[in-house]
Amino acid sequence: IEIIRRWVAAGAQNDAGQVPYAGARRKLYVTNQASDQISVIDADAMVVMRLIDVGVLPNVDSPHNVHVDRQGRYWYVTLINSARLLQFEAETDSLRAMAVVGQSPANPVTSPDGRTVYVTNWNPNNATLHALDTETLAEKNVLRFPPGFGDLPHGLCITADGLLYA
Repeated sequence: IEIIRRWVAAGAQNDAGQVPYAGARRKLYVTNQASDQISVIDADAMVVMRLIDVGVLPNVDSPHNVHVDRQGRYWYVTLINSARLLQFEAETDSLRAMAVVGQSPANPVTSPDGRTVYVTNWNPNNATLHALDTETLAEKNVLRFPPGFGDLPHGLCITADGLLYA
């Protein structure tokens, strides 16, 4: 089983060393929360073409939500059990950067220009909304929700003109 897992994680190369679906341009990303993996699906063939391990701690990190920026440069995944936001290169699906974000980061979304990634943190004792620079993942700003107002912010969207709704 371990041999097959490593083969699939490496792209399931055939005997000639070719990776099926390596040229896929339209991809879907699905979180596998209990296994710390992201399934990458070829949107045209509708097959799982790759599994990406995203766990960073020994226990289950629980990948929660994936967001691809409008520019197609990066995709992001939140790990709710380890308080992390991971940033991947969209073309290669390789890890680019990681940041600690709150205590239970839920949903990432990027600004229309791709310069900022916003992340909700639905911790009941410290509900926040974080804004991070996409080039460095350095925190730009944090909005702290007052107790009883905005408890457990989760869903997040941003309009084409840059209005943010949480």
